[in-house]
Amino acid sequence: MKKSVMDAKKARLLALASTMLEQKGYQQLKVAELARAGSVSISTVYAIFGSKEGIYLAYIESKIAALLEAIDGIADEDPVLQLKQYAGFIFGTLEQGRIVLEEGVRNNPLFFNALSNEFSQSAKKIHSFLTACFAKINPGLEKEQTDLLVYIFSGQLHGYMQYWVVAGGNPLALAEQLCETFICQTKGCYPYAQGKDAEAKGGSDENRM
Repeated sequence: MKKSVMDAKKARLLALASTMLEQKGYQQLKVAELARAGSVSISTVYAIFGSKEGIYLAYIESKIAALLEAIDGIADEDPVLQLKQYAGFIFGTLEQGRIVLEEGVRNNPLFFNALSNEFSQSAKKIHSFLTACFAKINPGLEKEQTDLLVYIFSGQLHGYMQYWVVAGGNPLALAEQLCETFICQTKGCYPYAQGKDAEAKGGSDENRM
């Protein structure tokens, strides 16, 4: 089968599988049902995705690709807006695929860490995006501080998503709450950076005495 034909079939089957996953969840996804809906054989589905898990990973990958595309489309003039749009897009995507997410979170407490490991290149791009946001929100931060904030933000974002899966609520309101907390925290680190500069200058003056 030519690559272009295979790619077209994969895209069509993935669109069908995405709808099934979001309506029924991973456990209820039937490869035979997907094959019938796509008018292909079961062997063709396995040839394209490798396994049922492969279908799931292709679905997750497509959501990550959409997130990265959204990141590229966010204007970089306002880092606060960037951060809020990023979190809002994630929660909006998760709301659409809540059934799939709920299965993953309930079955694996380290679900989001596993995704970061599985899609490491995408995780690096997201890390760079968040690093740039925090650095622009507070230019006084050192690189180590900015990196630390990114890890803490990502960890709390995952926590908020897990909370939302269990407790529900307004996902966009949770995203807004998370971002507001971190914007304050990021700006609050500036006095610490100033203090370090003052200590360094003071130490230099003492050394000159």
